[in-house]
Amino acid sequence: MNPEIYLPNLHKIVPARFHLEKSLAETPWALAMLQKLSWHSQWTYGHSARVAYLMGEMMGNEGMDEKGVLKSQRAGWLHDIGKIQIPLTVLDSVALSEAGRGALDEHPRFGFEMVQKYDEEIARIIVAHHEPLKRYPRNQTREGVDGELLFFQNMLSLCDATDALMSARPYKEPWSPKKVEEDLQGRFDPKHIRLGVKIRADVDS
Repeated sequence: MNPEIYLPNLHKIVPARFHLEKSLAETPWALAMLQKLSWHSQWTYGHSARVAYLMGEMMGNEGMDEKGVLKSQRAGWLHDIGKIQIPLTVLDSVALSEAGRGALDEHPRFGFEMVQKYDEEIARIIVAHHEPLKRYPRNQTREGVDGELLFFQNMLSLCDATDALMSARPYKEPWSPKKVEEDLQGRFDPKHIRLGVKIRADVDS
């Protein structure tokens, strides 16, 4: 790993920090982006680290090989990298204006454009990470995708939503595991919801 690039406070955010670092060991461009994200928004950086951890644990539980697990972790790390381009006045707002909501809704596209030049596959995973929740209706990112890519996109969406709901944000208190499970029912596989919530709850224990 490039010794000049580090991941701030990772050991305080999630367990298994060295396994997470392994997922980025051969992608110095991703490390550089994440360092910038940590400077821009510490809570978004922490969220990205936890989503990366959740992705690795969930995919490992599905029997995915090491290469697939590491790919899933990189997608988790980078899924919100487009928020670097979103002003903090929007990211930290407790009541978004229509213009602010419109700007925030663009972060998957921003992330896709940032990552695409380095890793097309990861870019295609992260661009659709809100679509299973039907909030970012960019259907073209879901058309013509193969089963494996769709699985990665859906799992990333679940991990992202689970951590977002169970974490404190500038504009909300964390939700209980039970409330999160109830909210996500009907959107994802129930067994994946239960496992994701359990793994996320263990991070705080």
